[in-house]
Amino acid sequence: MRHCLLLASLLATICTAAEPSAPTSQSSARQPAPAGVAVFAVGLDTVAKQSVGRLEAELSQALRAKGAKLLDIEVLFPPPAPASLEEGDKLFEEGRQLLDNLDLEAAADSFTASAVFLIKRPVEAKPARLSEVLTFLGATLLMQGDKAGAKVAFIRALLLNSEAQPTSELFGPDVADAFTAARLNVSNLPKGKLSIDSVPSGAAVTLDGEPLGFSPTAEQELPIGRHHIILTRPGYVPFGAFPDIVAAKPTEVHPLLEPLPGYAEAVAAAEKLASAPQGEQLLPEARALGAALGARTLVLATLGTGAERPASLWAWDLLSGNRLSGVRFDPDTGSADAAAQVKRWLDQPPPTAAAKLELPPLLGKWWFWAGVGGAAAAVTGVALLARPAGPKPDLVLGLP
Repeated sequence: MRHCLLLASLLATICTAAEPSAPTSQSSARQPAPAGVAVFAVGLDTVAKQSVGRLEAELSQALRAKGAKLLDIEVLFPPPAPASLEEGDKLFEEGRQLLDNLDLEAAADSFTASAVFLIKRPVEAKPARLSEVLTFLGATLLMQGDKAGAKVAFIRALLLNSEAQPTSELFGPDVADAFTAARLNVSNLPKGKLSIDSVPSGAAVTLDGEPLGFSPTAEQELPIGRHHIILTRPGYVPFGAFPDIVAAKPTEVHPLLEPLPGYAEAVAAAEKLASAPQGEQLLPEARALGAALGARTLVLATLGTGAERPASLWAWDLLSGNRLSGVRFDPDTGSADAAAQVKRWLDQPPPTAAAKLELPPLLGKWWFWAGVGGAAAAVTGVALLARPAGPKPDLVLGLP
């Protein structure tokens, strides 16, 4: 009963998100034929649950690379609309006009306000844009005679965008010289370490505008100061921050990602499927989850217990009833091989329904969900990690 309520909630969420804005005729309102591949990965113990998100992300990436058509989770579970940056852009343009009129103090105030506006919106802010604002701020401060403030602004601009450069048509050689000196200062800054992870793992990480892979990432060594981080994972609210890297100790960014409405139920349904007995017939749990998502094929990987952390994979064709089972692989190195086996099965399905492949014994104990009420807590894992505290203000520039 709980499982039926879970899938009903998921289906209602997806249908609400996809509801048309105008009435449709009975013929045009028919549901489209199932299409696409839905991929889930489930951890079977506490350690596996903390890392299984990365396995899901890497397996999905490998399937795409093999040409499999995956469901677009961002369409089924759309993220929140991004915050508008129009006000920040307006403040920047006002600063430029004031600078053209040589109202330096007012221009500096507008550039500072624009920078603060962007810093408070780390998910939407682009590091190159913030770097540009800081470059204009530094140039304006230098024209006012504030060399210390200009130096700090230029360094912060370069930390966010190493290719930043003041526009020669707008600024004189004194600004160019100060910016070159700041670039040398950045190269000589002490280094600090940055640790990036997320709950769940498997979020795509962008550091200072450059893709870094999936969380958890290798520890990064960076010049001290403010840097920009974005973590995105389909089905979850994006996370952004401007962590302050220091030399004294590693800086940790380990956010707890917030699932979007309905996605926690989808993950919980996949967990229910992992706990169901595996037989030759198409499981009703697989058919129900696929129907709720509009998927033709459902792929489920499980990450096992023990030191070897074995991974297994099943796949179901929800129309024909064919099933792929018995795919065992190393979760650290074998996602591409597992994806290749799935793609071969998709391209050359067995001639009869319910493919008879020998299923290896289940490893360890299956993890049972307590029900819908615990889905949101369970999907985030056992370690509830707080978001990093807000950035502290810069005493020289007054910026967070």
